[in-house]
Amino acid sequence: MNAAVTKWNKPISHASRAAAMLRAAIRVATGPAPGPVHLEIPADMFRADAGKDPVYREESLGVVNARRIPPEPGVMRRVVERLLKAERPLLIAGKGVIISEAWDEFARLARILNIPAVTTLGGKGAIDEDDDLAVGVMGRSSRIVANKAVNDCDLVLAVGTRFGGLPTSNWALPFEQKTILQIDSDPTVLGQNYRTEISVLADAKRALQAALDEVEGSKLQRGPTAWTTHIKGRIKQWRIDAAKLAQERPGDGIHPAEIIAQMRQVMGPDDIVGADTGALGSWIGGLFPVR
Repeated sequence: MNAAVTKWNKPISHASRAAAMLRAAIRVATGPAPGPVHLEIPADMFRADAGKDPVYREESLGVVNARRIPPEPGVMRRVVERLLKAERPLLIAGKGVIISEAWDEFARLARILNIPAVTTLGGKGAIDEDDDLAVGVMGRSSRIVANKAVNDCDLVLAVGTRFGGLPTSNWALPFEQKTILQIDSDPTVLGQNYRTEISVLADAKRALQAALDEVEGSKLQRGPTAWTTHIKGRIKQWRIDAAKLAQERPGDGIHPAEIIAQMRQVMGPDDIVGADTGALGSWIGGLFPVR
């Protein structure tokens, strides 16, 4: 056997091994589907010679959304066509829309196609809640009007949500009876809890922009429908009913709606509210930012 073939290269140094593990961890934490990682360093590595191998940083490593997954060619055309054929379509924004910074594209698609939009608690803020198409948060920590919209719709486009226990109210909302189109950058999420008619493995921002390109390129904009008008009426009535809650005076304290109403009076549009889990998160999720 040729000696050149059997000759081994110098073993990788401890520093290079550690750097490779760190890059892998950062790659997972900030990848197309960001997630938690656990990096464990063996104790013997702290006593080892680091060596002189160069340690490098990958380009764009450590920046969320730096490596966006584009949708498959033609798939967003199918999604748009299916949305336009539906009698009572509904858009759903999950936390993936926020992570992807796709709120502008999400809200624009809702407006250009005149489709009501709900969000999960993690997707709250994907559409301005003063918008007359913004139904609110669904599931637990939600609004009755949003859950009723889910009950009555016939098709949903879900972007960046896995349909977990919180947004489905412990899977009580009847998504199994709906036609579901789903967009997510994590392949394990697609079709995880409900059967989908169209699954799109893609970054939310790139997928929604592709949908907008299809709509605008083919002039597929749609005006108000009976469904949209009906939901807008429900939203208007819900806001009236929610505002009345702030006037209630329970005998044992202050109604949470009154606190939220007071917050709205003193807060500016760029102010941030941090709500812990539990009852406080539920009230903020459902009522904020009702004026």
